[in-house]
Amino acid sequence: MLRLALICLTLLLAAAPARAEEAPLVEEITISGNQALRSGQILGVMETKAADWKFWRDQPRLNRPALSRDREAIVKLYQNIGYYQVKVETEVEEKEGRARVAIQIEEGQPVIIKRVHLEIGPGDEAWRQSLINVCQQAGLKEGRVFELETYRLSKAGLIRHLAEQGHPAAKLGARVEVSVKLGLAEVFFKMNP
Repeated sequence: MLRLALICLTLLLAAAPARAEEAPLVEEITISGNQALRSGQILGVMETKAADWKFWRDQPRLNRPALSRDREAIVKLYQNIGYYQVKVETEVEEKEGRARVAIQIEEGQPVIIKRVHLEIGPGDEAWRQSLINVCQQAGLKEGRVFELETYRLSKAGLIRHLAEQGHPAAKLGARVEVSVKLGLAEVFFKMNP
């Protein structure tokens, strides 16, 4: 009987799948080279998290595909604030089941707004100036860093302004041409009130 139990136990152990080696615990994430964004903003867009003091929770493990997505998310975050030449490198140091993640950022130069073009239908200079003021109040000005959110706010502000001025069905065409090589952006708004 004992022999039969040992044979069954041996067969069960042999049939059980081998446990994959657990990924190392993410002990620390360091960020360097960032000036335009705070480290907390960058950590906020990342899937990879460092272990914390809450020992009763599952602690984060290193996931290399997630780290690759983190790199892409950081690049997109920088591009949204006008840094199209940003370079993001990640380095992982593993030791004794623990990992330290280092993120090195080279921001490059931001893209500057060269010109804001307003193509509008008939109207006087006061009408044109009121539309320029809407863009400027949102922060879309020549000589400033091109930020995607500022562009979106300007576009929404122009549509709202047109509606408030008696053109609720006005159509607004908008586009941006960015020259990463020159570090310049030109913004185009075409209004059909």
